[in-house]
Amino acid sequence: MKPAVVKKNKTTKTKKKSPNKKGVKKVVQKKTTPKKTKLVKKVPKTKPISKVKKAPKVKKVKEIKIKQPRAKKPPKVKKVRIKKVKIKKIRSFMAECILTGSKTKILLFQANKQVRRFRFDTVEEYMENYISKEAQILLKKGFSELEIRQQFKCSNTKPVTFQVIRHYVKKIKSQKALENQKKRKVVEEFEILRSAGKIECKYEPIKINFKNPEQVKKLTTGSCLRPDIYLNNRRSCEGCGFFEYCACEIKKLAKKSKNA
Repeated sequence: MKPAVVKKNKTTKTKKKSPNKKGVKKVVQKKTTPKKTKLVKKVPKTKPISKVKKAPKVKKVKEIKIKQPRAKKPPKVKKVRIKKVKIKKIRSFMAECILTGSKTKILLFQANKQVRRFRFDTVEEYMENYISKEAQILLKKGFSELEIRQQFKCSNTKPVTFQVIRHYVKKIKSQKALENQKKRKVVEEFEILRSAGKIECKYEPIKINFKNPEQVKKLTTGSCLRPDIYLNNRRSCEGCGFFEYCACEIKKLAKKSKNA
């Protein structure tokens, strides 16, 4: 005979039944686990609490606010109305030429342009050294400051430096260049007239007598006639033939021959 199969429970353990010799079945008892019980503490019995009497209502007392005396306000000061003074902006001014004395009205924006053009530092400096267009044209042609002032009868005697002229006229390098330009023009005009036959040059040689004291004085008033002798003799006039009648400021003898 086949042995009987017992299904397993989660809480029980089963064993396979083995047949006895006599063929009697053995029944396996199920093992059960005792259920857990909660422990409850026994609370001792207490006497019932008597009701507490409520306190009687207290009437609210109104707070009395003491009014403090107000501080006196300072007396009112009368406001004085100040009249607004309108400041007129300078938009134009009169400029006077240094050389011609003519006055011209110049606007402010024009003056700022001229300051940049002629390379001045400020507008005031430009106004102090203002030169009109007429004077600029004459300066380019080679006229000096005195000639321009005489031509326009200007009473201004302020000296004009070469740096101020250089701001307006850039082609002229120095005052000597102006003088050289004038000389060249005179020579050119003279040659034109001479070639046309309008001028006849008559040159007569002048004879000079070096023994005549008056002629020698005229020649030696501004310069030395024999500078080679003067420099070779350690700046002394020894051996010079014009020593007697010489009127030059450098005239002197060596220390040894002072009595001669």
